Amino acid sequence: MLQRLDEQQKYIDERLNKRDEMLMESIRETQETKKLLLCSKGR
Repeated sequence: MLQRLDEQQKYIDERLNKRDEMLMESIRETQETKKLLLCSKGR
């Protein structure tokens, strides 16, 4: 029983980490895009 809970917890942690990584990546891309837009408007 405990083994199974550990496995579930590990799986959940991994999924959350993966989601967080993808979220951070997405935020970075959005910020890059905003920077590029600001630069092109500034010209």
